[in-house]
Amino acid sequence: ISENKMNTSQTYDYGLFVTGSEKDDFNNSIDASNSVNGKPVNYYFDVKNIVVENLDSGHLEIAGGNNVTVLRNKVSGDGILLSFTENSQIKENDITAKESGIWLQYYSSNNIIEQNSVNVTGGFPLGISTVSYSENISITKNNINIITNGDSNNFVLYPSISILTSISNNNQITDNNIRINYTSFSFGMYLQISSNILVENNTIEQSKQAISQLLKTESKTSKTENSLSPPFLYRMHSIMKPQVLLSKSSITQSTETQSSIEDFWTNFWNIPKGIAFLASTNATIIKNSISGSNYGIYIFAFYPSLGKTIIQSNNIYNHSLYNLYNDQPENVSAEYNYWGTTSKDGIATKIFDRSDDQTKGPVDFEPWLQMPKELLPKGDINGDCKIDIFDLVIVGKAFGSKPGDSNWNQVTDINEDEIIDILDLTTVATNFGKGC
Repeated sequence: ISENKMNTSQTYDYGLFVTGSEKDDFNNSIDASNSVNGKPVNYYFDVKNIVVENLDSGHLEIAGGNNVTVLRNKVSGDGILLSFTENSQIKENDITAKESGIWLQYYSSNNIIEQNSVNVTGGFPLGISTVSYSENISITKNNINIITNGDSNNFVLYPSISILTSISNNNQITDNNIRINYTSFSFGMYLQISSNILVENNTIEQSKQAISQLLKTESKTSKTENSLSPPFLYRMHSIMKPQVLLSKSSITQSTETQSSIEDFWTNFWNIPKGIAFLASTNATIIKNSISGSNYGIYIFAFYPSLGKTIIQSNNIYNHSLYNLYNDQPENVSAEYNYWGTTSKDGIATKIFDRSDDQTKGPVDFEPWLQMPKELLPKGDINGDCKIDIFDLVIVGKAFGSKPGDSNWNQVTDINEDEIIDILDLTTVATNFGKGC
């Protein structure tokens, strides 16, 4: 392919999009005489141990790569795309795209996406996406700015998503700054059919929906069966077809009409929320600041099991309806969070659980933080604005533990080295008697 001039002037389009299901599908000769928005297309196939840096590109793509560093490039148009690429890094790039800023697909695993500036301005913008068995991804210290111009009357068709994972497990999403200026509905994060995800220390501003999670259910189906509707995985366009989302789930065997299924998903998408869980398994949500939405955290009752989900040390406040809404029958552990008030009754009023509906599970929010986590004195484990014997007792109960141990309590890991030891006890002892 050579000497083609492409552009992203249409609201929802790429200039160039290569797709397939096997590595050889990406074995194409696409040279730099092609352009997107007047900038060259830089397409690499089957490359190893190289650095791609300082390009001024309209489309930058690595397919079938290994140990590739994509560094300090300026990409205006289609963004950066990786397929079947492993052990690589995307760092310090300046990306302005119409549809996708950074897109990893098809077994693009063990990669790092770090310190990029991602600006996406289309009607269906995706900031950073990892899909189709792209696993063990670190997404850290990125600045993501989403400006949507989708049709607000067709919000199901045109969501904006800052960070998307779909069939993508064991990822870490940490220390990102996300800002969304939305005209329709939006997600700060959408974690779909993914498990073992760490979401830590992110800031999400002006998002109608900050983090939504549709995580993997127990299924005996194969990978092929679980990845139905390739358009949904390739570009998320089949989000407009709710029956695809329900494939291999119990509702596919029900007597629901297509209209009622669509109504169900329409209602789900239209619930403004900060963090939403659907069938979440083994998610860890810690040290995030989530504010200014309608719902802070929404746990949806579509699938039966949350697994071992941790919600701790977050600032979850200033949401117009509920800070936490538990719409499923299992208990929720949500201790050591700041809820915007020191009043137990005030916190409970903004939490929907069994006290409001006997079919729902209770939410355990005690103890809670008396003020935002970053303002508490170091060593104040239970967040009551004083360091005393109760803090020492909490650390003592977790002493010697590591993540995964039955007595592990992440709030006692003061120095964040993933072991509760004498260093953590010493910090509490040194600050004993101090307060806010």
